[in-house]
Amino acid sequence: MSTKIACVVVTYNRLEKLKRTLAAYAQQVRKPDYLIVVNNCSTDGTEDYLDAWKQDQTGMKIVLMNLQENQGGSGGFYLGSQKALDLGADWVWLADDDAYPEPEALDILSGKLAELDQDETVTAVCSSIWEGGKLSLGHRKRYQAGFWEFKQIPIPAAEYEQPAFEVQLFSYVGAVIKAKTLKQVGLCEKDYFIYWDDTEHSYRISKAGKILCLPAVKVNHDIRPEFENAGNVIVDWRFYYMERNYFAFLKKHFPIAYRLQWNREHSKARLHLLTGQKIAKYNVEMRALEDARLDRMGLCKTYKPGWKAEK
Repeated sequence: MSTKIACVVVTYNRLEKLKRTLAAYAQQVRKPDYLIVVNNCSTDGTEDYLDAWKQDQTGMKIVLMNLQENQGGSGGFYLGSQKALDLGADWVWLADDDAYPEPEALDILSGKLAELDQDETVTAVCSSIWEGGKLSLGHRKRYQAGFWEFKQIPIPAAEYEQPAFEVQLFSYVGAVIKAKTLKQVGLCEKDYFIYWDDTEHSYRISKAGKILCLPAVKVNHDIRPEFENAGNVIVDWRFYYMERNYFAFLKKHFPIAYRLQWNREHSKARLHLLTGQKIAKYNVEMRALEDARLDRMGLCKTYKPGWKAEK
């Protein structure tokens, strides 16, 4: 019996990117057994486009999930993964709407997955990621858990010259998780809404067994504006979720580091607010810290997508 691969793509108001993504899956040498598209209540004509596009496809089963409200990337991947399990997939591929697998990606991958089906030591596999024509190192990482922090370490470029190597953390860009693993460790934290859901999930997955990166499986990915200048903090809705979910992650998995780091960051934020420095940033920081402490997760009514601090 052949290995069944379900590809889950989550989209929200990026129709032009989605069109390119869908074309990439339709052009696969080895088509996915299921292509599950989770439309996070887009308002840009995505639903109508998907309905028309589905009618023209052959060779793969298309499942459209048009959500009635935006549940964020986390909620979308949670629901899409659950649907993949319900359909009997053996492996579940996860990617956003700005990730474009090379035509041979699933063909190369499927040959390896057939070997790994019965290997109980392997929990997940992931591709290499290319941005702007260059290998991107920020999507596949290992970690160091210290007394004060959880440190993510990108895999060195030299390791991508090997046929395969182990990682501990991955982004949801060309990550393929064994169905048995999802049933064992659970799905992603849907209430993160966006950011850190893939890091938290892959951390749990790494505890259950090995995660392999196969550099020959290539996915092209758009460079996201919020990550172009790592040292330039943009105070917008994304900053809130990055901060809140980071501390939610620490609280769940590293409680001592969480308490130490939470107190440090809380004191820093209070000091800045008392002295009138960087008020916009530290107002958001304080809210993120408090929400993580009180387990107030999901979509924040204050920091909805599109919110940005006034200058």
